[in-house]
Amino acid sequence: MKHLVLPTLLLCALAACDEPRTTTTTASREPATKSGTATKSAAVATGSGATGSTATSSGATGSEPAPPKPSEVTLPAKLATPAPAADLAALGASHAALGLDLYRKLGAESPGNFAMSPASIGFALGMTYLGARGDTATEMKRVLHVTLEPGPLERAYQSLLTAWLTPKDDATAPVLRVANRLFVERTLKVEEPFLASTRDGFGAPVELLDFVGAAEASRTRINGWVEAQTVGRISELMPPPAVTRDTRLVLTNALYFKGTWDEPFYEQATKTEPFWAEGTREVSVPTMHTLRHLGHRDAGDFAVLELPFGESAHYLMTILLPKKRDGLAALEASLDVARLMPLLRDLEHPRVDVALPRFKIEPGASLKLKDALEALGMKSAFDGGEADFTGIHRFAKPEDRLYVSQVFHKAFVDVGEKGAEAAAATAVSMARAGSAPPTDQPVPFVADHPFLFLLHDRAEILFIGRVVAPK
Repeated sequence: MKHLVLPTLLLCALAACDEPRTTTTTASREPATKSGTATKSAAVATGSGATGSTATSSGATGSEPAPPKPSEVTLPAKLATPAPAADLAALGASHAALGLDLYRKLGAESPGNFAMSPASIGFALGMTYLGARGDTATEMKRVLHVTLEPGPLERAYQSLLTAWLTPKDDATAPVLRVANRLFVERTLKVEEPFLASTRDGFGAPVELLDFVGAAEASRTRINGWVEAQTVGRISELMPPPAVTRDTRLVLTNALYFKGTWDEPFYEQATKTEPFWAEGTREVSVPTMHTLRHLGHRDAGDFAVLELPFGESAHYLMTILLPKKRDGLAALEASLDVARLMPLLRDLEHPRVDVALPRFKIEPGASLKLKDALEALGMKSAFDGGEADFTGIHRFAKPEDRLYVSQVFHKAFVDVGEKGAEAAAATAVSMARAGSAPPTDQPVPFVADHPFLFLLHDRAEILFIGRVVAPK
């Protein structure tokens, strides 16, 4: 099938390093995996006595099989009472606001087709935020648009992840995998409350690596895990030298989505038709067609189209199509959460005559997001002399302070007649400083010029991107 694969993001925190101290990292209260088995706890005492996976294990230095087989996804701890709907809505709004902020900054620097994952960014930075303190926490809270206190925030993540990963009775429901993991330098002592929060709230087990003695093998291991979790769609997430002997902790999120449209486009109806690339240049592209009742809205300077996945239509792809061929830039500049979120619900359902190109967005080198996050106000987190992540690790010497050094992002998208496949990954690496009968007139929706797309559920934007020249 033609498929849709979306972004991968990496957040990397590094610092200056001298010889490591011998300390202890532990993870207890083992969470259950989707298969109902327990994950192996990670515990390290000293040097060669470490237990758990390390970068020098047999799978760390070799190449991963193609496609890699993902491991079981670890579920968060079971909640007696799920988070209230208002808290889940607040979490979705915060992810959307951060995603739009980054989209505007990164998109302006990246002409052409572009995609990113607000949800994956939100999960990775959300885990990191729970370990921030002082001014670092204050800045992150503002940039991440967090409106919940830490306890309700963790419960909202826990409830969202549980809802996403709980098996559905609907056989047509899309597959959604969300995997989190902490890759920890085997000599680093991580605060138990932080381990409990990431383990219970995010289903993030600990894997021990030898960053100091085997940095390149550790990078290979992390990239291999990401590639496996995204079923081979995202590779080389952390480019050299993203991992060095200074790396102490990599907080990683991988997100994979695969679904079929509730009604596929008929391949026989796909025809080569004109598309105005960049709004000015005519090219010929394979264009899919359907005529059916769909969610639609005329929003003045652009039109909205909703394409559901599966019979339950819990997940959707929404297309925002400017009225003008060259109207994409104005649409991007005008979008904020207050305008966007209402567009994703309460649509009319007229009969729509759809023409939508197949498109593919392939990643190049990983994007670097540090400058964008700093420009938004997340400054001290990247400062080796000011960052306060003592909720993760309490340092004894200034050179042992943890801080964030860089954020990388990568995306791949492929959309076609049968459905969509999407993958995203996020890693935060830290180190010490140092069908109805046709009774109505169809509404035309002809996407023959640049447009925006979103893949989302009713409250959470998984992916956002733009198509300016289908390939």
